[in-house]
Amino acid sequence: MSIRIAAPMSAGFMMVSAASAAMASADVNTVVADVMADASTRSSLSLQSAASGYDDGFVIRDQSDDFELSISGWTQIRYTFAHARNATGGDDANESGFSLRRTRLTVQGSLYDGAFGFKLTNSFSRTSGAGRLSDAYVTARLSERAEVRFGQFKLPFAREELTSAKRLIATDRSIVNDVFGQGRSQGVELSIEHDNVRIGLAYSDGFDSANTDFDTAPAEWAVTGRIEWLAMGAWRAFREFSSPRGAEYSVLFGLAGNIEETPSTLGSPTTLQTSWTVDGGVEGPGFHVFASASGRFTDGSSGDFFDMGALIQSSVFVTNDIEPFARFDVVIPDSSRPGDDPFRTLTLGANWYVHGQAVKLTLDGQWFFDDVAGNDLIRPNTAQGILAGADAGSFAIRAQFQLVF
Repeated sequence: MSIRIAAPMSAGFMMVSAASAAMASADVNTVVADVMADASTRSSLSLQSAASGYDDGFVIRDQSDDFELSISGWTQIRYTFAHARNATGGDDANESGFSLRRTRLTVQGSLYDGAFGFKLTNSFSRTSGAGRLSDAYVTARLSERAEVRFGQFKLPFAREELTSAKRLIATDRSIVNDVFGQGRSQGVELSIEHDNVRIGLAYSDGFDSANTDFDTAPAEWAVTGRIEWLAMGAWRAFREFSSPRGAEYSVLFGLAGNIEETPSTLGSPTTLQTSWTVDGGVEGPGFHVFASASGRFTDGSSGDFFDMGALIQSSVFVTNDIEPFARFDVVIPDSSRPGDDPFRTLTLGANWYVHGQAVKLTLDGQWFFDDVAGNDLIRPNTAQGILAGADAGSFAIRAQFQLVF
């Protein structure tokens, strides 16, 4: 009797247990499906709310483009052979070898739909590898056509200096720019741009005052201004000293001035220095021409000097990727200087654009027509291949590989 009752009860218990297990399994499957669906939704939302890619650097931005962060860098690996005629005791001297001319990393971006922007660039020394701050500034948009920038940046003066070193025509800027260029400074700048006119006005610590404190800056104060007139074409054509085949005609003229009082050392006699530059450029289908003239008047305790410099350069594409170029520049010291001889340089070379400016090979040679010792403004310069004591007839050959990422 008990056996007959126990058997049905056992069978019933087993059926209930099986049903419960099935229900539990179904619940687990439902939970798993819900979790997977939620994860998929979150992933989809995440991908929709942000975007990344490459646009002159690796870029991350939100879907509305209100916030953007870009990380980029570049390096220039150079080989230089420099020949100095009668450099030491009447003997010729040769120097050759490799250098990392420029290696830089940049973080930049914009915030709140472009209302604010920033740029931080670290440069690594080619002699020690140590890091050095180059650009470090913040921009604030005042209107659709005006913005203010403050921090460390290049002053609005010489166009050759304002053009990025990764977009030059030769392996380096001209010797005229080395003498008269503005370098980087710390200060504030107002920029205004209309359809064909662009104006920059800055108050700063003076030319070449990067990475200095306020009490050790080269100048007590400096005011710099530049105005550009786009006679025809597009502004973007003048981001570089090169114009590929198929490009439209563009013409740009620029005029700039700077006045600063140096030094800032308390109790020292002051020197008032006034600089000016004028330039013009034409970008056409497969060619470019650029010319500039610069001057600097120095009024100080050691005397008054008016120094000048000028350059002209041009390039033309012989194929879609090969671009020969030529440049001539001259530095003319004031006649009252002990070393008042002009210093003239002819640069000839060619670029091979493997992948535009991102991957580029440059080969050029510089011929120095005059003695280094005869010009008070010229110094030995490894970037230019000018060795100490070099006489007229010295030269340098430079080969450079550039990678921008």
